[in-house]
Amino acid sequence: MYGLFYFIKVKNRKGKKRIMLKTTYRIGSIDNIGKKGIFGLNSKMNEECFSKIPNYKKIISGHSIGAECYVHEDFMKNHFSDTNISRCGQCFELFGPSLKPFTCMIAGSYWANLTVISKSSAARSIIVNSDTFNYLVTENQDASKLASQISIRLVDCPFSVQPKIAVIDETFSEYILQPFNSNLLTKYIQIGNSLFTFSNNDNYFHIPKTYFSINSSTEIRLISTGKYVLNIFIKNIEKGKIYSSSTTYPRKYSTEKCDYVPNQFVLTQDKYEDNYFTWSFYQINNSLNIPLIKTINNTIEITSTDDSNELIIGIKYPTSFKITYHFRSFILNIKTKSNITLDSIKLLNMNVSNQIISFLDEYCQQTVFKKFENYTEMFYYKTYLFALNKRCEQYINFISLKFNINKGESLTIYDTYLIPRQEIVFKQCSIDSYDCDYAECDGSNSVIESNITHLWKEGCHPPCGKCNTGYVCSKGSVCVIKPNLNKRTSSSKRIIVFMSILLFVFM
Repeated sequence: MYGLFYFIKVKNRKGKKRIMLKTTYRIGSIDNIGKKGIFGLNSKMNEECFSKIPNYKKIISGHSIGAECYVHEDFMKNHFSDTNISRCGQCFELFGPSLKPFTCMIAGSYWANLTVISKSSAARSIIVNSDTFNYLVTENQDASKLASQISIRLVDCPFSVQPKIAVIDETFSEYILQPFNSNLLTKYIQIGNSLFTFSNNDNYFHIPKTYFSINSSTEIRLISTGKYVLNIFIKNIEKGKIYSSSTTYPRKYSTEKCDYVPNQFVLTQDKYEDNYFTWSFYQINNSLNIPLIKTINNTIEITSTDDSNELIIGIKYPTSFKITYHFRSFILNIKTKSNITLDSIKLLNMNVSNQIISFLDEYCQQTVFKKFENYTEMFYYKTYLFALNKRCEQYINFISLKFNINKGESLTIYDTYLIPRQEIVFKQCSIDSYDCDYAECDGSNSVIESNITHLWKEGCHPPCGKCNTGYVCSKGSVCVIKPNLNKRTSSSKRIIVFMSILLFVFM
């Protein structure tokens, strides 16, 4: 299963730039977990990341501002070559149909019944509180009330506070520490010449008590995934205490604008396990029942059974969105044996029970279309281009097409899509593209060959750190000794030195 990374071109002072974001994620409200919806009834929340820190709801920045988000438990670790680190405290920017960005902090995880919910769908689902959910999606009473498509990308946490470390517990021989409130994840703790990594059993650092001085301060160094360093001095270490750094990690991620990207391909060959990213076709009859029309070989074939000489086809997206903000036109291609004509097109909003809940304003109904026809010995081929009025600012999730057709006649819909208002170049990347898959560095631009392969495709490399001095990253995202690019032999070097001396003598 593949999600879509879109590279959106935006103009800045240096010209065009490409920004990578992942568009095939969905968001759900924590209020639905265990209560309603297929996803909600088959999920439950796990223990929160920072619950062992005293008064964590107030002192953890993501909690104090209501910016918590929760990911599937299988996504809670990032796997590096030498250690696995917790994602607790990592930040995402979320961007939904409301077109208002929101930065959230991973505050914990949830369990999902993977016999009902596919592992791929669970990995692409993020749970937030109800206020965040309503902020990101629309207010319409449609399927978005249970879940909604969003785009996400990794960002620096926006907290304007000093990073801290808490002593959450102690045993007879060790202290258990947990860093928090930093804009980047901490990969190591260094004391003296010793490096400590996260425990494989929990989300904490376990450090022997012998490393801490009783009568003086102990300097510990927090080292991020990009090998940035923070210093914290701990004096009189004690369970329950919190110690602060005087500096912060540098900003690492792009600050360019994220965007919500609905699926432009109405009839698509892409296969999605999750229907929150696909358009569905319906045939509307006089009783307003709306049976689902199945797609066969990337086409829709419909036969009219109505005596009214009308055929109404509905095309529905699971999430309401501002269609004219994202798209400038809609292309419909049909094939018929008789000269069937299109009477009208309407943009509507329908709820999860397939009832119209809002008739849109006049600008949304001003859908001027052009028709292009071609006739062969057997079929009429017609292409309709519908211009979408940019002044229509309402949310829609339903396109209604009304045809003039006799009972028993049929038509085939094929190659139907929306044309974006801005140029978008997209690249398919696997869901694993946020995991380092035991890599050491980013080998996306490397010229050094390697036999090591990873789960992610070329161009989908996650940020996995950088190599030490004297080493470079290979195509396999592993640090190797920097090759000697000076190919001259020692004898050739002696000749060059000798010639230089002769030139100096005779000048």
